[in-house]
Amino acid sequence: MGNPVRLAVIGHPVAHSRSPAMHNAACAALGAPFRMEAIEVEPSGLPEFIRRARVEFAGVSITSPHKEAVIPLLDAVNPEARSIGAVNCLFHMGGLLTGANTDASGFIQACEREGGVRLDGARALVIGAGGAARAVVHGLARRGAARVWIANRSPDRARELVAAAGGNHAALWNEAEDAIEPLDLLVNATTASRQGINPAPPGLFRHVSPRALAMDLTYGRPSPFLGACAAGGLGVMDGLPMLLYQAAEAFSFWTGRAAPLEVMRRALEE
Repeated sequence: MGNPVRLAVIGHPVAHSRSPAMHNAACAALGAPFRMEAIEVEPSGLPEFIRRARVEFAGVSITSPHKEAVIPLLDAVNPEARSIGAVNCLFHMGGLLTGANTDASGFIQACEREGGVRLDGARALVIGAGGAARAVVHGLARRGAARVWIANRSPDRARELVAAAGGNHAALWNEAEDAIEPLDLLVNATTASRQGINPAPPGLFRHVSPRALAMDLTYGRPSPFLGACAAGGLGVMDGLPMLLYQAAEAFSFWTGRAAPLEVMRRALEE
């Protein structure tokens, strides 16, 4: 097992991450002997970091762009993460460095507990087709969403996600736009907001219910996507609630203890 006091969040970039503040506050509140740090890992450096993680870290949080690339580097991947095709959390189990995915659960809780959205029977648009989008689509299917449309600048990646989600459940936005029913939920699962870009497909607002919620999985900076949705009268939510709930589940993997949710929430908000 890795060093019992070191945790890390890795990504490229990762300096913006609020995970260390959140997890360190939780550990301090419970007197748990862990400390999280943010570590910048470029894609070419991922195999070397995973080698280190086997002996230096008790747990690791994985963010963009590593959620899919990390899978073949691990000893084991739990069933949900394997089904999603993306990993956002590493822990040691039975001597094996194991990957899990807490993003789907975090997304579900954020929508239902913070966003007031009923996912059962919902019609949703997911923008993006990377690891975060895969978790969102999986979460929507798990909660019984009626239909999911996927928009992505790479049509091939979008088709892969549609196929993984099942043809009766998901469809490509640009190939089915005429048949799109009023949307209850819009999710930006890309990192476009970090570049100040609105990734919404053309004509989006022709298909949106006036009661819809727009969610951007990024946080900590202005979102052109959420700005446009708010200007159109929609409810909006950034990625902090999802970050909170996925982190709480990861905290339990690493420490074996229930996460102090309100302590973690305060750390995020501060």
